[in-house]
Amino acid sequence: MNVKIMKLMNGDDVIADIKYGNDNIVILSGSAKIMMFPSEEGGMGLALMPWLPYSDDKEVEIKEKNILITVIPSSQILNEYNERFGSGLVVPDSDLIL
Repeated sequence: MNVKIMKLMNGDDVIADIKYGNDNIVILSGSAKIMMFPSEEGGMGLALMPWLPYSDDKEVEIKEKNILITVIPSSQILNEYNERFGSGLVVPDSDLIL
């Protein structure tokens, strides 16, 4: 798996398993939109929502030029993504590994 967070030109923050196709195409599998919301404690929280939920397509192709940045997700976000949209595997925090 090659799970990345992408900031798209339209402002969406999307997390997905990505692979690169021909002609500057990026293929997204299991894509989810990252949403920020105010938390009850006064800070900000994150939520993952299906991206393009009105489609049954398992993969979405976008042009690479529509991606502003690509970053590696934190372990916390990656675990949340894997539980809900990905493989289901969760990696424990390194602090908890003996």
